Amino acid sequence: MKILVKPYAAVVRELLSSTIFDYTGALQYFLIPENCISVLLKVWSGGGGTGGNNQYGGTSAFVSGFLSVTPGDLLAIYVGHKGVNSGGDAYVAGQGGGSSAILWEGQLIAAAGAGAGANNNIYIGGNPNVISKNGRLMDTVSVALTSDGLAGYNACSAAGEFGFGKGGPGGVRCEPYGYGVGGGGGGGYLGGGGGNGGISYYEPLFNVVAEPGGALPGGSLDVDKAALIGTEGQPGQVVIKCFA
Repeated sequence: MKILVKPYAAVVRELLSSTIFDYTGALQYFLIPENCISVLLKVWSGGGGTGGNNQYGGTSAFVSGFLSVTPGDLLAIYVGHKGVNSGGDAYVAGQGGGSSAILWEGQLIAAAGAGAGANNNIYIGGNPNVISKNGRLMDTVSVALTSDGLAGYNACSAAGEFGFGKGGPGGVRCEPYGYGVGGGGGGGYLGGGGGNGGISYYEPLFNVVAEPGGALPGGSLDVDKAALIGTEGQPGQVVIKCFA
């Protein structure tokens, strides 16, 4: 499903610059340059890590749209981390991917839901109540959500790693017995519960194109998407294009 909303004025605009932001683990900044009056934002989050038996992690949603700006405005960009893989351990689930997000003068403008980590798929109960392990759109209904993905379900789950839009840790099965383990939730405007992809946000943008993750990340046909961005076990990316 693709979401298209809020038509923007059909005016020919001059492209001034195109800037790519990759994952660094810290906030990055973009100062709106002289003559730039609108920006096109493209946001992909991190993909979820693989599970203990090489189950696929979830893929990123995609959010893109225009924002009217003034030279001197400051955008803050956080690019989502990749979900850590299980490392081949059959009793470990993958970590959820981190959400990529853009803030304009301190206001959240766009966030793409990240993919959840995969469960280990050995024992029943490893990934209960999963809606979708892929990044989701803001019209998706879910419950008990935070901006961070939650820890994967199991008998020994650790607390999630909190901070804006981080993916939850994958579960680790108790020895010698225990339930199957669930993948960590993906980060997002609303983070997924264990094993669920994060939820996106894009309400202030115009000419929005929003696509959930699926077999491929949302926005996979976009000309600016790098090949592996937003796929399982890979980080996110943000692209900002300035127009006069």
